Amino acid sequence: MFRGESITFQCSVDVSVGWEYLWYRNGQEIPAANDNKYTITSVTHSDNGKYRCKSKRGKDKFFTEESEPTLLRISDPPTPTLKLLSTWSDVFVNETVEFGCEVSSSDWTFTWYRNNVKLQEDADTVVDEEGLTLNITVTTAHRGDYTCRAHHISRNVASESSNSVTIKVYDNVPTATLSKDGFNPMYVGETVNFTCKVTVSSGWTYQWYKDENELPDTSETISVFLGLSDKGSYSCRGIRGDVPTTTNSSEKTQQDVLEIPVPSLKKVTQWLDVFPTEGVELSCEMQSGSGWTYTWYKDKVEVQANNTVLFGLNRATLFINSTVSDKHNGLYECKGHLQDRTVKSISSSPLRLMVYDKKPDVILTQDPEYKVMFPGESVSFSCHINVSSGWEYLWFKDGSPLVGSESKYPINPVGATSGGSYTCRVKRGSNRNFTTDSSQALHLEVDEKKPKPLMTQQPDADKLYTGEPVSFECKVTISSGWTYHWYKDGASLLSDSSSFRIDNATLLNNGNYECKAIRSRTMFNTERSDGRTLLISGEPKKVTLH
Repeated sequence: MFRGESITFQCSVDVSVGWEYLWYRNGQEIPAANDNKYTITSVTHSDNGKYRCKSKRGKDKFFTEESEPTLLRISDPPTPTLKLLSTWSDVFVNETVEFGCEVSSSDWTFTWYRNNVKLQEDADTVVDEEGLTLNITVTTAHRGDYTCRAHHISRNVASESSNSVTIKVYDNVPTATLSKDGFNPMYVGETVNFTCKVTVSSGWTYQWYKDENELPDTSETISVFLGLSDKGSYSCRGIRGDVPTTTNSSEKTQQDVLEIPVPSLKKVTQWLDVFPTEGVELSCEMQSGSGWTYTWYKDKVEVQANNTVLFGLNRATLFINSTVSDKHNGLYECKGHLQDRTVKSISSSPLRLMVYDKKPDVILTQDPEYKVMFPGESVSFSCHINVSSGWEYLWFKDGSPLVGSESKYPINPVGATSGGSYTCRVKRGSNRNFTTDSSQALHLEVDEKKPKPLMTQQPDADKLYTGEPVSFECKVTISSGWTYHWYKDGASLLSDSSSFRIDNATLLNNGNYECKAIRSRTMFNTERSDGRTLLISGEPKKVTLH
């Protein structure tokens, strides 16, 4: 029996009449019970036990034997279990909630309650035909605590309320949140992870979009191995349920994708052909982005730091110090890679480093190459080095430095103090200069006295006759580079040779002859020579021999 039910025991003696009845529970007489029926209108657990009866009659009280016992066992009606058959207890408007109410046997039907108020079926609240499940199409009015009670089909027995299930109904759908663990921009070949989250409720799958176009992935996190075509604006939203509930779309996240730049390899020092004791500095630079570090190669083999080779910050510069030698000859390249990322560039364009095994020779020349010069002339020394570049020139006279740094050292005009022994050297570099050995010395002699040519005549006669040949010669014995000018009676003659010849003298050739010398390179003029008078006579008188 279930607690609260009614039960009636009946005791009968089928022999004779006039009987009175006595009732017992667990051997104890039940007082005030003398009818042949004993009724308990609402049984409780205290009514559990074995019930017997016996009869008596007459003054002397004749008693029958006790009846066989009847066992009365009282139990509580089964408490039903309320189960949420749909997935979520926190739901959104128009989602469906389904409950099931269960007991251990099939002889029961159920009633449903929200906040202890019995539910009535309507368009949104539907109980199946067997009364075992409850379906609700949710509105905000369906928030609350749900329970059920069981009722026996054939007996007037009702259970206690089941456990409760709380249904939470949100007023509005949430907005998805999009995050990523990558950078912007990123480079081709990198992987970016996008994560979409809906922090309200559970059971979400995700719809992804790029530039408003739907992507096939539905997981919470998607990984994109980036190519140039993956550049775009990414967004997502959450979806759940057979009749989908869709969140608001997340904010858009821009992902830019770049080609990995090619590093630019440059020389920081001015030259790539160097000499022992010189240093070299190269730089490697990416044209876009930051956070790059670099790897260096010589002839395709990675360069390692040592006592001679050093690297700057992030290895963006390579230094070869003053112990550079021919082992550093080779083709240098560099590659860039982003720190803590998988981005690696291709190699830069190469630069070739050449290391000479000895200091270069320096040659000093003079223009014009006159051994002796005179005040007022001009001369220029040139310092020649036929390898590399970036040279600064050092000039010396008699071992003392001169002012000047160009490859030419002009003297214009030459003075009395310009004479001496001239040399040059070259140097280059700012932090640590490299200087060559001195050139050979060139000696410049300056003669302060203006030279005077010596003019001679052939034949050396005071008087000549018509028809005879005569020649003059003009000579400067000091230095070189002379051309000559001739004069007759002060007028210039058309000749620049060192000699002036008259093959067939006539009376017209009579006159005073002079010469002077000019250096065409400097336009320096000597004094005029001493004059020589040419006297031409008619034919001499015949001489008769006796």
